Parts: sequence; structure tokens; C-alpha cells
Amino acid sequence: MEEFTDEQLVRAYIKGDNQAIEVLLGRYAGPMLFFVVQSINNQAEAEDLAQEILYKSWRKIKTYHPEQPFKPWLYRLARNTVIDYWRKRKLPLAFADADDTFAGEIDVVDESPLALTEIMKREEQEDIAALISTLAPDERMLLNLYYYQGLNLREIAELSQSSVDTIKSRHRRVLQKLRKLIDKIE
Repeated sequence: MEEFTDEQLVRAYIKGDNQAIEVLLGRYAGPMLFFVVQSINNQAEAEDLAQEILYKSWRKIKTYHPEQPFKPWLYRLARNTVIDYWRKRKLPLAFADADDTFAGEIDVVDESPLALTEIMKREEQEDIAALISTLAPDERMLLNLYYYQGLNLREIAELSQSSVDTIKSRHRRVLQKLRKLIDKIE
């Protein structure tokens, strides 16, 4: 069943194959958790919210139309659930600081040039992640969907019910904003 497409797994589940839904949701458990953590900056609550999203997708799977791609449908559900989370908690539009959950110490064991280069890359990534965490939630979500979840701009447009041109424009503005933030710290 692992070789089946998402859409084939949905069809199989609707026809009564319960293993198909397990394979399908198992495929998205890790990416969904990562998406939610990046969206809300809280590991513990993200785990609960990711489970809620997968549960909702199982409950609402019959509203999905297999002739459409599954991934944007799932991420639309996830996006809406995250937005509901923000609304319920009356969260501000931008977070001032990153959650310390993922800020780990880097142990330098090997001081070879290759190891130092790798450490510098990791520190650069952490700096960029910290800057991204200061963006508005919808800006972070756009970057997360595109760069980490692998959705293309058309799929993001579908799930956000916007035009592709609107998403392209938002993407360009967010990247420009991020570039300005990077320039400030350099």
C-alpha cells in the first residue's frame, strides 16, 4: 500500500479498506507535526493540534474529492485548524520571540574544517529560523507550506482560496521582508 498515491488510498478507504487510511495518515503524521510546530511555536500544543488535524481529516475524508490532489486538501484543513487555534487564544499577529523548545546546544567534537562549516551552516539556519518566528503567523505559514511542506504556489493558492498571483505576490513580499530582517542583523 505504501506505493499507492494519496488519492488511491482515499478511494481504497472509502471502499472499506481500513489499512489504507492508516497508511495515508501515517504518511502525513511527521510533516503535519512539523507544519504545526512551525506555525504555533509550541511543541506540546503542536503535538495535540497535529493529532486533532489528523483526526479531523479522518472524520471529513468523505468530503474529499479524489479527483483533486489530497495534499492541498489536508493542508487547507490544517491551515484552518491553526487559524482557529490562533483565534481561540487571541494570539497577536506576530510573535516577538521563538520558543526555546528547539534551541539546542551544539557540541563541538570535531574541529576539522568540515565540522566547523557544518556548525556555521546550522547556526545560520537557527538565525534564519529565529527571524522567521518574528513574522506574522500567516507569513510563517506561507513559508512553511512552500519551503518545508513542499507545496507549490498553485496548491497554496487552492488551500488558501486565493489566486496564484496573490500567493506569488505575498511570497515575494515575505521574502523581501525576511531579506530586510537579515540585512539588519548583518
